[in-house]
Amino acid sequence: MFGPLSFPSVKEESYNFVLSDANIKSSSCLLCEEEFVLFKQRNLFLQHLLFKHNLVIRDVIKIACLNAYVEYWKIRLKSVKLQEICVQSITSDSFDDLPSLNIGDFDIIDFNNLARNKIFVLSDDIPEDKELRNNLQTKRLDLVLEQQRKEREINNYCRECLFCHTEISGTTTDYLNHLSGKHNLLLGKPQNLVFVDQLINTIESKLENLKCLYCEKIFKDRNVLKEHMRKKLHKRINPKNTEYDRFYIVNYLEMGKNWKSFERIKENDSPDSDGSDSDWSDWREEIQIQIVCLFCKNNSFTWEDTLDHMKLEHNFDYKKYSCEMDFYQQVKLVNYVRRQIHRSSCISCDFISNSGIEDLLNHMKNENHFILPDQSLWDQPEYFFPTYENDLFLCHIDDPGKSETSSIADVQFDV
Repeated sequence: MFGPLSFPSVKEESYNFVLSDANIKSSSCLLCEEEFVLFKQRNLFLQHLLFKHNLVIRDVIKIACLNAYVEYWKIRLKSVKLQEICVQSITSDSFDDLPSLNIGDFDIIDFNNLARNKIFVLSDDIPEDKELRNNLQTKRLDLVLEQQRKEREINNYCRECLFCHTEISGTTTDYLNHLSGKHNLLLGKPQNLVFVDQLINTIESKLENLKCLYCEKIFKDRNVLKEHMRKKLHKRINPKNTEYDRFYIVNYLEMGKNWKSFERIKENDSPDSDGSDSDWSDWREEIQIQIVCLFCKNNSFTWEDTLDHMKLEHNFDYKKYSCEMDFYQQVKLVNYVRRQIHRSSCISCDFISNSGIEDLLNHMKNENHFILPDQSLWDQPEYFFPTYENDLFLCHIDDPGKSETSSIADVQFDV
C-alpha cells in the first residue's frame, strides 16, 4: 500500500458525501472554472472534459471520491502541464477505443464533432494517479469504518418499530434484531451495516408510501402491502436497487466492485412461493460458488469442506486460529496469506521459493509453518484490501460453519 501523498493535499470537505449527501457542494472542473455537482452530474462532467478539454478520466467508477480526485488534479495542474502527466494519449481518429475506457454512460454522440487533437487520459497507469486513487480509497474506508464504530457504540438508540410500533431502546443492533426476530425483515447482519438510521428512514419512507421493499410495487393500503410481503416472501430489500448500496460495508471494500461482485445472485430468482412468517425465517438463497483453499488450487462448494481440506492437507486449522478474531482481522489474515502464497513466500518466515508452489508448501510442512503467523505480520491496514485477483475465497465472518446468505447481508470477499 502506498504511503501518504507528498503532493498538494485535498480538503476534508471533499469526503463529506460519504457521510451525508446533504453536504455535497459543486466542484469546478480541473481545467476551467465551470462547476458541477459531481455526485449527480458525473456523466455531464465527463462529457465536458472530453469535448471541452480533450481529456478522459479512465475508470471513474473506481475512484472513491471524485470530488477529492478532481480537487487534487486541479491544484496539481497549476504547477505542471497536462501533457507532462498524461504520458499516454489517444488520437481522436481512434474513437472506437473510447468505450473501453469506461468514461461514462453517454448517449449517442457524434464523435466526429470533436476537434482533431490528441485526447489525454488520466488513469491508474500513471503512478501518481494510482497512488492518489489508493489513498482516496483508504481515506473513504476509514471514514465509513469510523462511522460504523460510532454507531455501534451508541447504547441509547431509541426508535419505534416499523411494524408493531413498539418502542425499541438500546443499540441499533437491538433494533435490527427486533425487526428480524419479530417481523422477519431481513436487512443483513448488524456488523455488515453502516448508516443504520438512514437505512431505517429509507425503508420507513417506502412503507409509508405503500411500496413493497422487494418488488417495489405500490399497494392500496398497508394491510394489503403487509399481506403481499408476507405471502410473496418479499420481506427484504430489492437487491437490484443501488440506493441501498451505501448502507453495506462490503460496497466500500474495493472500488469498482459492489456486493454483486461477491455474492452471485441467481438471475432467475423470484421468491413467489406461498409461505408464512415462520417459513420465511428458514428460507435461504442458494449460491453455487467454489471456495478455493488458501494454499493450493483445491476448491469445493461448501465452507466446511474447504476448512476440512486445509486442516487435513495443510495442518492449518482456520476455525481455531480465527475464533477470537473480529470481522476486520479475519479479512486481513486472509489477504495476508493470499499475498504470501501468490508471491511464493512463507507465511511465517522470510523463506521465498524460486521453484514454485510445491517447494514452498514442502518448506512450510517441514518447518511446521502451517500455523497462525505472528499478528504483527498480518494485522496491518493494507491487508484490509484484496491483494490480487482471480482466486475466490469466501469469508463468512461470524460463523464459518454457517452457510447462510440474505441478499446483500452476508459479507463474502473475493480476495
